[in-house]
Amino acid sequence: MTAHPNAAAHVQRQLNDVSARLAQLAKESPDLPVYLKAHAECILQILRPQGIAYEMLAGRSFQRMVASNWESLNLKDSPELAESFRKAIHRVAETGHPVTLPARLQASSNLPGLQPQDAPAPEELSLFNSTEFEQFFVPILSGSVVSGVLHVWFIPIDAQASQLRAAILRQICGEVELYLKARRSGDLAAEVTRVSTYAKLLEEISGDNDVESVGWHIVNYARETVACDRVSLLVAKGRGDEPLAEDWIGLDQDYELGASSGLRRPHPRSEQAVILKRLAERLTQMSLANSAKRKTALNGTKPTPALNGTNGSHVVNGQHKEELVSKPLPAPDGNAAESSSENTTPDAQDDLKPARTTQPARPQMQLTLVQRDPAKVATRPAEVNDYFDAVPMNWATVMPLFDRQERVRGILLFEGVKKPEKLDATIIQMRDLAISAGRTLGAALYWQRQPAARMARRWINTRNRIVNTPRKEKWTRFGLPVLIILIIMALPITFNVKGAARVLPRERTSLAAYAATRLLSVEVREGQAVKKGDVLARFDTTDVELQIRSAQQEVERGMVEVDAARGDNDEIRMQVARLAAARARTALEKLQRDMERMTLRAPFDGIVLGAQNLSARIGQVPRPGEGVLEVIDPSTWKVQIDVREQDLRILDRTVRKSGPVEGSVRLAANPTQSYPLEVTSSEQLAYGLDTTHGEFLFQISAPLKVEPSQLDLLKSGFAGRASFDCGRRPIVYVLFHDFINFLRLRFS
Repeated sequence: MTAHPNAAAHVQRQLNDVSARLAQLAKESPDLPVYLKAHAECILQILRPQGIAYEMLAGRSFQRMVASNWESLNLKDSPELAESFRKAIHRVAETGHPVTLPARLQASSNLPGLQPQDAPAPEELSLFNSTEFEQFFVPILSGSVVSGVLHVWFIPIDAQASQLRAAILRQICGEVELYLKARRSGDLAAEVTRVSTYAKLLEEISGDNDVESVGWHIVNYARETVACDRVSLLVAKGRGDEPLAEDWIGLDQDYELGASSGLRRPHPRSEQAVILKRLAERLTQMSLANSAKRKTALNGTKPTPALNGTNGSHVVNGQHKEELVSKPLPAPDGNAAESSSENTTPDAQDDLKPARTTQPARPQMQLTLVQRDPAKVATRPAEVNDYFDAVPMNWATVMPLFDRQERVRGILLFEGVKKPEKLDATIIQMRDLAISAGRTLGAALYWQRQPAARMARRWINTRNRIVNTPRKEKWTRFGLPVLIILIIMALPITFNVKGAARVLPRERTSLAAYAATRLLSVEVREGQAVKKGDVLARFDTTDVELQIRSAQQEVERGMVEVDAARGDNDEIRMQVARLAAARARTALEKLQRDMERMTLRAPFDGIVLGAQNLSARIGQVPRPGEGVLEVIDPSTWKVQIDVREQDLRILDRTVRKSGPVEGSVRLAANPTQSYPLEVTSSEQLAYGLDTTHGEFLFQISAPLKVEPSQLDLLKSGFAGRASFDCGRRPIVYVLFHDFINFLRLRFS
């Protein structure tokens, strides 16, 4: 920008030239990176900024498509500044208005004394710019929708010149709308996603000399981009430095299946892999032969014969044109090709210099598509017929991958059941893959097949295995640790049988309802200490009392009958009356005993359990035999331990062989206290069926030895962990005895 009087006219002429150039480019509708690079060159020519970046909308996020001098912002060391710029981009996308951030603009925070990077929530801070450059964020519109944001930064100047910069940027960004209208929004979003995915692929394979790794990255990217059922990569077997023949057209060596990504992956040595290889080589020959014929036809020279006796006329005659669809895939021109294949990474730092006048020629190829059609079996090559007979696919096509000498270093074979939409356009968009992936694959093949490189790789692997040491040091590094481990594994340690433990009283009595009668009262509470004979609960005795009165009346009536019979000297009637009186007296005694059972009393001195919920049932009629209360003796306790079946057997064998087995238990209520246990006989070992879960339980029952002062600390149901010492065994036996038992059970 100059200051002479005709500066405005000069700028206007430049803008007119830019508009004409971009309008012509929009009519050609090139790829998005190509257009953005040309657009950036126009801005660099007129305004000469310090840096420029294009943030294009892809879904809900922005992807950096083209950038120049991005390192000058130094955002890697200032994440809070990067967040501020991200917020500025989103603000432009939301409002559709440009945003300008002056140089050295500090954030206006509500927290005095704190720097922006020290703020607890940076996303809540206002926009700021701590760089030495003036930042411009200009929307790129498509109709009324923001499709991207142009980010440009300049060395600060006066306010009037800054306003002029902003106006020029808005006018130049308005020229992008013509291109975006030609490329619909859906196509644009897909283009941004494709370029981002392609940039990620370039980052992954850049500098990778592992053929297998490069192959997997390529086939995964190709299958995701084309959305077909399977993509296979056939890798050249040659070294890549063979001399070129005069009739060479690119396919001069044998290939093998290197990687395959899809629904079904054939084995590299299977018959299907051989069929795929023959098909890929055949289709590649057709593509290159057709391309060579087309090129010579344009140049007016004689066609170059194809390899293996295949010439151009064989694959393009009238019969094969219907079945083998062959369409040209033009390589991009010069600078456009470079911007599409090499300068499309999200953080690419392009110099964005004017296009060079000359560029080396790119390899020419054509899309050769074969489809399943039974009516054309007789006119198709044998490789195509064999493929459709053996593989359940309905179409296939190939893309050769070229190295820097234009040798075919690999072949991408695309297959599918249902033909994807816009297959031709998708393959055309992937034409840069034939160059970038081919060069990377060629370099990987070259270094993999060089004797020096192979020896160096083997040396590195060997060195990594033995740490580049002599035999003595190798023994010290490997043999000695193994010997120490074996010695340690042979050392004896205590073998313990462990299990989950529960504390239970040794003496407990359950008091049940004797008859179906109403519960009147509960005289105790849960955990209350009682004496022998204390009343615990009372039941309704009205019915029993009536039955007792009736029985007493029967007894009295019988005695009256006896006296009357004695007075009449009727011996027989007197005996009958005595028997009736005795029967009534027996019934009376039973009713009196039932009367006593209607009152639950403590059978011994102890503690009451189960009365907590019983008070809520006052007035209800429990079933006869239903447990109502439990009374336990807190002076004696036992521990019940659940163990595994094999551990129970080991403990039984130890008791029979060595006598009593000592053990201990720790309770969760007091893990610092250890209580001694002892198993003295096999009668303490038992198993039973758990009716709740339907499983057999293997248990150990051992008396708990507790000092009298600690009896009050124990409660029924306390849980813990018990352990029994079963002697000393080698560490290897302790660690692997379960596995050894499994082997004995499985294979003996």
